[in-house]
Amino acid sequence: MPEPARTYHGLAAILLDAGVVTAEQIERGLERHRETGLRIGETLVEIGAATEEDIGWALARQLGLPLVDLQSDTLDPDLIRAFPAGLLYRLHAVPLLRSEEGLSIAFSDPTDAAANLHLESIAGCPILASVTTPSAVRRVLAPLLGAHVATNPARSLLVTPAGPGTVVWERSGADFLHFHVHSAVRAGATAVHFVPSPGGVRVFQRRPEGIVSVASEPTESYEALLTQLELLGAPVGDLERDLHRLAQVTLEMPGGALSLGVALLLHAGATHVTLRLPAAQGVPASLDALGLDPVDLACVREVLHRPAGLVLVSGPVGSGCSTTLACLLAEALRDDRSAMVFGSRLALPAPERVVLALPERAARNAWEAIVTEHTPDVVVLDDVASGEDLAALTSAAGMGRLVIARVDWGDTFALLEQITSRPHGRAAAASRLHLVIQQRLLPPAPVADGATPRPRARFETLVISQAMRAALRGSATADRLRQLAQAEGFLDLAARLDNEVRSGQLDAAAAARAIAS
Repeated sequence: MPEPARTYHGLAAILLDAGVVTAEQIERGLERHRETGLRIGETLVEIGAATEEDIGWALARQLGLPLVDLQSDTLDPDLIRAFPAGLLYRLHAVPLLRSEEGLSIAFSDPTDAAANLHLESIAGCPILASVTTPSAVRRVLAPLLGAHVATNPARSLLVTPAGPGTVVWERSGADFLHFHVHSAVRAGATAVHFVPSPGGVRVFQRRPEGIVSVASEPTESYEALLTQLELLGAPVGDLERDLHRLAQVTLEMPGGALSLGVALLLHAGATHVTLRLPAAQGVPASLDALGLDPVDLACVREVLHRPAGLVLVSGPVGSGCSTTLACLLAEALRDDRSAMVFGSRLALPAPERVVLALPERAARNAWEAIVTEHTPDVVVLDDVASGEDLAALTSAAGMGRLVIARVDWGDTFALLEQITSRPHGRAAAASRLHLVIQQRLLPPAPVADGATPRPRARFETLVISQAMRAALRGSATADRLRQLAQAEGFLDLAARLDNEVRSGQLDAAAAARAIAS
């Protein structure tokens, strides 16, 4: 008995009904789709069953959109240049005309909702989509984006053959990004590095034991990653004029939103990407895990159990302060306490008792009103006070609760002098400040097989004594505060690292690099 004819839907059905392809060709295309992840239209072009124009016509008919034959002499160069060049090229999008109804844009893939929303936000008006082909996009954009195209050649999945067994990630880059971030979180990595190489990109994870190579990916996947980062708000296009850019983006993951630090570097015509993961992802934060000196550990624990006060964690960017904040929060969150976190880098130790509010820098303007209204017992300021703008540390909103804050100062006593430079700051610091933790991160050290790596962070811990409070109230200088602390037995980071070097526990060069960071 003959098998019933198979029924096809969508794009495949339109092409079959029009006589463009045969059922046998569709089956070959579907088999290739299952092997590689390419869309059916892309696989039909790859096997030679259809042309880009055939796919564009069928897609336009399927979506009920116009099919546009792009011509360079009908385009508005100023309108096109108003958008990030790299984004247009990677999304295969060409702005056509702005009208009262909105902005007309021709896409080779108008089904990408995230791309449409992002371009709509840039344009500031609705997007009116139409369909074109990837070849037409490249043909009209190349003369306008010449320099950019030379260093960032666009590649269409429709015309890029994939070898047997090759898996091609979807065009938006979402799955590619989620896969590598999820893998890094499971491995306990703190960062993922994407390093362009001839013919592709190498992927590395930075783990406690050092850098680890985890994958080599095709160029198409890397371009999709850049597209996804730009859709999330990273300034990928700005690298045309800047060598280095930083950003913070939020990635929706199955377990909840994850904040990623994005560092972009333009080198040798290629974009290098580093993604910094929130501290201690997947690992319960613990004060004991920090590696504090036992005496300092006892002092810190006692302070965190007090009902109110101010604790500062200071150090340069990248020194692990957010990890320390997570551990301090875990200790401070007793069963009878709730917390509110303003910042975007923390892995929350007890999510059911933590309200994560305003992870963006907008928290600088709103956190005081939010805290006053919601009355948390513990407040963590991870992205609020930086540079000389330290007013948040002594705000009245912190009165009557425990405030744990990260700052980016490299010297504890210069920090204290800056805080007390204002009359209100002097009074607030003298009455509320309990503890300042200054820290650095050591370079990775080799670890023998089976051995547990030593904590890489090194700390100095200043407990505010009554004599120190009096000095703060009197607006003492940084030098005077340092002398007073040393007279009370305070040992700074340089002295602590020097002791480790003398005892053979630490390499002198590593200690010098840590202090200089």
